[in-house]
Amino acid sequence: DIEARANETYNPWQDYPALRLLLKDRVDYDSAFPMIRVERELCDENEKSPCVNQTAIDFSAQDVMNGNIFDQFSNIWKEEKDPLGVKLEQLQDSWWKGNVPNMLESTPERPHIKHVVMAYGTDVPTEAGYIYKKIDRKPNPNNNATSPERKKAFDGVPEMHKVIWEEKHGRIIEESMPEPSSFTESILFKKKQTRRPFNSGDSSLWLHHSGDGTIPYLS
Repeated sequence: DIEARANETYNPWQDYPALRLLLKDRVDYDSAFPMIRVERELCDENEKSPCVNQTAIDFSAQDVMNGNIFDQFSNIWKEEKDPLGVKLEQLQDSWWKGNVPNMLESTPERPHIKHVVMAYGTDVPTEAGYIYKKIDRKPNPNNNATSPERKKAFDGVPEMHKVIWEEKHGRIIEESMPEPSSFTESILFKKKQTRRPFNSGDSSLWLHHSGDGTIPYLS
């Protein structure tokens, strides 16, 4: 028992910061940042971003498991032929409405082998969250376009705005994706990404995820 080792001069939880946050303080996985966030702005015709009217929608692992993220993204971004809506229907037919159990909502069985050996890196900079951004323009009341014509307008694909990284010792960094001004820049990535601490960079208040450079260990 960790707390049994406590005395007037020694706090045993100081040696187990992640366990303290998870078991004692009951801090949630996404307490510091959501797994996926969509930031939306509703701007007047001549208003420049950032606009006054702003909202945010957060998505958790549960939204991925039940397919809600596909439905929401499909409603936010009007893509031609609705590929995300099609993907959602395919997943529903293959998993949620089929005879095969949804592997994301069931505990996998242990493989029928005697020994399992795993090697895993920790404290390696790892992507832990993503922020997408959508800017909508208020319709111009003087626009003579008919309603059916407006419905045919497409937004393009969802655009990633920022990537949330967790680095060594739980340090959280947000990296802004460059917005290329020309096709050449978009191919050559000439613009550098902007990196800065996320929420002042204090890593003592959230549950560290750690990682091996591919996925967070706490995932």
